[in-house]
Amino acid sequence: MRRDCMLLEALITGEPSSDTPGLRIAAHVVSVVSAALTRTPTSPALEEHHPVRSRPGRRARARRGARAVGAGPSSLRRAGLAAAGALLIAGCGPIVDRAAFPARPDSVRAGDLLGPFDGKVVDADTDRPIAGALVAASWAFERGIGEHGPLDAEESITQTGADGRYAVPRLGRLPTGMSSRIRRFTLIVYQRGYVAYRSDRRFPGRDARRDFSQRANLVRLDRWQTTYAHGQHLLFMGGGSKLREAAAWEADQAGFDLESDEAARGREREGTARAQVMLDVSKITCEQFAGYKITTPQNIAIWLSGYYNGKQSNTVIDMQKFMENTKALERYCIQNPQILVMKAGETVFGLEK
Repeated sequence: MRRDCMLLEALITGEPSSDTPGLRIAAHVVSVVSAALTRTPTSPALEEHHPVRSRPGRRARARRGARAVGAGPSSLRRAGLAAAGALLIAGCGPIVDRAAFPARPDSVRAGDLLGPFDGKVVDADTDRPIAGALVAASWAFERGIGEHGPLDAEESITQTGADGRYAVPRLGRLPTGMSSRIRRFTLIVYQRGYVAYRSDRRFPGRDARRDFSQRANLVRLDRWQTTYAHGQHLLFMGGGSKLREAAAWEADQAGFDLESDEAARGREREGTARAQVMLDVSKITCEQFAGYKITTPQNIAIWLSGYYNGKQSNTVIDMQKFMENTKALERYCIQNPQILVMKAGETVFGLEK
């Protein structure tokens, strides 16, 4: 039935070749139903072999009656096509795309996006099972004929047992709508102290994963290394609320990493700035400001704030407003790197003449 629905969608959009056998059959069904619905009461075969003579007045009245009810050949054919399409679509559930992974590690047969899924999670160095690892399974739904758009998602959360094994049940809630489809399945395994596992790609980097299977899947978790960035790791993982909750500590650590990196860059830039006897702020570009090429953006923002407040004879500093203006100036400079930072400050702070 899923293949029939896909063929019907292809018939409507005209995407595949008309040589597809199933498509020719679907087209034939539509044409037969349409012809049956648009056939006039008088059989063409009967008219061919036994022509019936009718008076001109009778034929005229028949034509007027047909026009009165809108039953012309073209309108009847359109109604026939609509009815035929409705009959075929009525039996269509969601379309399930072909899985990009095999059913088992030793099989070439494609897996089933609906599931079920099972496997084992082990330490990549010791091959020992990892108990209590979070296993997040998600299905992505789309809809549309020809052009597809996101519709919804479904997530299933479980944990590995003492033997490191996990089991994800078959998808129970299917999307509704005649053009809905199940586009992809993603499995994420997370355990603190390890690099997260995704069924579609690897970390670090974004290389595609080729060793995932629906059943008897083996997940080998690599130990976390200090050279990895927690922020990039969180972006790699993605996932829903349960996964974000389990990795909340990484979000805090990612913030510390950014602060440490900024402080290190700031010390490096400050050393360069101290080596300069004179610094003309009017010649600093946004690229130098946002790229820490002179000093930290906050240091320059402090000077700019004093400069502009002095011009307005304002001796009161709103620290909350100052921090907001500094962030706004940094964002503006990232988008306009060639502009002088003082000109950017006038634009962002609303001081243009």
